[in-house]
Amino acid sequence: MQFEPEPQPIPALRQSNVLGIVGFVLSFCLSPIGLILSLVALAKPPRGFAIAGTIIGLLGSLVWAGLIFVFVMFGPAFVSIFEDTSDYAQISRAIDAYKTQNAGALPPDLAALNLSANVIEDHDGNPYAYSADPSTGEWTITFIGWDGVHDSGDEVDLTSTMSESDVGKALGDAYGESKKP
Repeated sequence: MQFEPEPQPIPALRQSNVLGIVGFVLSFCLSPIGLILSLVALAKPPRGFAIAGTIIGLLGSLVWAGLIFVFVMFGPAFVSIFEDTSDYAQISRAIDAYKTQNAGALPPDLAALNLSANVIEDHDGNPYAYSADPSTGEWTITFIGWDGVHDSGDEVDLTSTMSESDVGKALGDAYGESKKP
């Protein structure tokens, strides 16, 4: 008598939800797309990856929405502050070069620096006011403020003794003050 093993049943193939897996993976880097795919995948079992993708995609989408909100609300101000700080740096270097070429004398005005118009004007195209004290060798550039109106009380004096970070802080503080009710 020969012993033959009893045939074993073939195990059922494990069911998978490819769309749920794809939605889960995408929810980490492309949250809104991962969220949508995961929501669609919830209709088909198994739902584990689809549920996880939905949660992660929702959280990631909220983060993206928050970043977009901050960019839309404050992005233009950051760009303006950066542009005006960059102008200050270029003007400062040009004044230093002028002083070197003219025996320490300060330029009579910003036009004497031969800079392009967009450097001697703020982000709104308003010209910076310039004043110099030849006795101390210090100079001041006045930014007319975020309202674009001269002598309205929100002007910012950017002096020769300020660093670029001080200029950025002064402009940012002025912007913050201009937005207070």
